Amino acid sequence: MQKSVLTSFTIIGIIAISCCLQQEEIHSKEYWDELGYNLSHTGKYKEAIEAYDKVLEVDPNNAKEWYNKGYCLSKLGRYDEALKAYDKALELDPTNIKAWYNKGVTLLEIGKCEEAIEISDKLEETYSVGSELWNDIGACFGEQNKDEEALKAFNRALELNPENFKALRSKALSLQKLGRYEEALRAYEIFLKENPRDFVAWNNKCPILLMLGENEEALNACNKALEINSTNPDAWNNKGLVLFALGGYDEALEAYNKALEINPAHEDAWNNRNYIQPNFVITFTRELNETIEAMITIGKTRSDIDFDEFVRYMDSDKSRVDNLMIIGRDKVEINGDNVWLIKMKISEKEELRLIEAIFECKNKDVLTVTMGSPSSKYSRYNETFYHIIRSVRC
Repeated sequence: MQKSVLTSFTIIGIIAISCCLQQEEIHSKEYWDELGYNLSHTGKYKEAIEAYDKVLEVDPNNAKEWYNKGYCLSKLGRYDEALKAYDKALELDPTNIKAWYNKGVTLLEIGKCEEAIEISDKLEETYSVGSELWNDIGACFGEQNKDEEALKAFNRALELNPENFKALRSKALSLQKLGRYEEALRAYEIFLKENPRDFVAWNNKCPILLMLGENEEALNACNKALEINSTNPDAWNNKGLVLFALGGYDEALEAYNKALEINPAHEDAWNNRNYIQPNFVITFTRELNETIEAMITIGKTRSDIDFDEFVRYMDSDKSRVDNLMIIGRDKVEINGDNVWLIKMKISEKEELRLIEAIFECKNKDVLTVTMGSPSSKYSRYNETFYHIIRSVRC
């Protein structure tokens, strides 16, 4: 009886092996190719790679399968392996446009913007693909704050395809970051004619108009952005800046509070709100019978500011603090404390709007004193502020 059982299992084992061998014969490379395709289109990239490898075992010079494998590897974030697969595909078929394009995209994923440019040059005959890759190259440079290079890439994308509106909006942002506000504004306006409901464009247009002193138009842009997306804290912060420039301090405060309601950790909204929410309002009368009305904010002592890092920032060539333009900065000693005096304004068209003193206290805490004026045309503004800070102690 036992022998019979063993014989039965042996026969079953032989049948199973035979079935498997028959399955290998049935599952041709066309079968594995189709299976890989279906798996990759359902997001099962690891399983798809296994299927494509089955094809490559019997047909190692199949350029299409090397490309498919590279695509799945890139989707899994295995970029070095993906690049090797794309290179093999292109070695076998240098005319594979998809392989060139996706190799370029993969290079951008690992920050190799310059290498991707070489591929874009190869794709320029295929305008739509070349334009898209140049746009991606611009985004790569933008992420690295190489705004001049980004701008060149976006311009090339638009030369190849003037209707690449994604590149147009990105070009506008690069111009904005470079301080070329008039050009940025024109680019946003062209973009918005075709995409009137684009939140990002309206929201970015708002501070540009503010920088150019077009405050009413800036407010309109902010409102347009908020019509599209009323839950974005950046849009509320931008609106607060515009309202402040228009002299609507209570309304600006409401806007900053709205931004902080949405995102309690919004640093710019906290800073901007502190500029217009004074601890006290004072009036000084000077010899020339000139009354200076100014809002003074004495900041709380801060121990979370690295003063040395702040000094390095001020020693750099940066021309902005948050959303304000720096028009003067001096380091002085007041009552034994090191103090940075920063003079700022909102736009080119305005005169002095705000002075801030940053005290490095002996206990290494930092104290800020800010004086913001409802009007920028006060000849004794500086004298008034210096009089105030001389009375401040850490």
